[in-house]
Amino acid sequence: MKELVAPFLEDAGRILAVPRVRIAEAPWGATYRPRAEAALGWRPDGLVVLLAAWEESPRAVETVPNAEVYQDSCLEFFVQPFPKVSPAYLNFEFNARGTLLLGFDGPDGPAGERIRLPEAEGSAFGIRSLRLDGGRAWGIRFHVPFAFLARRFGPTGMAPGHAFRGNFQKCGDRCEVPHFLAWNPIAAPAPDFHRRECFGALRLGELLL
Repeated sequence: MKELVAPFLEDAGRILAVPRVRIAEAPWGATYRPRAEAALGWRPDGLVVLLAAWEESPRAVETVPNAEVYQDSCLEFFVQPFPKVSPAYLNFEFNARGTLLLGFDGPDGPAGERIRLPEAEGSAFGIRSLRLDGGRAWGIRFHVPFAFLARRFGPTGMAPGHAFRGNFQKCGDRCEVPHFLAWNPIAAPAPDFHRRECFGALRLGELLL
């Protein structure tokens, strides 16, 4: 299992200076493996996430929140914020337009509650679409408020040292070359990112950036 420590940030913009991890595992093989990276930090009011992919002309058709953005060129963050309390997790999925599919997978797994949340339509996550590396890459910066997590999971709270779980992914079901890449390896017979047992280890750090 891979591990990632999220530093404390003086401001959200410092996420651009946080060392990134590669989204490069190809559990189901891949003839197309675009460079993709993720960075994670935190502020007193929530998590800060940066996702990036080196594609100059990404497929970006979907414009309606909670549409099937995973069929476009897509970057994703799946997070299980309180694994000691609940196995439930959230999935944040974006295309290059910044269109968000926000999912919630309940504690009972595939046989239980998997829904799309209406908050995808609001501005609570401060979503910013970016062009990076001189236009050679597209990216998404967004914020996951602790207040939002409290409403969904209960007021359990996060503090330095808090351990949680998650994964970062890059996919594109209907791209010219379909592809499925992940940060932490996934054991499944066919492409399936909804494998909470395959999430990596995340932790809030104290380093100030």
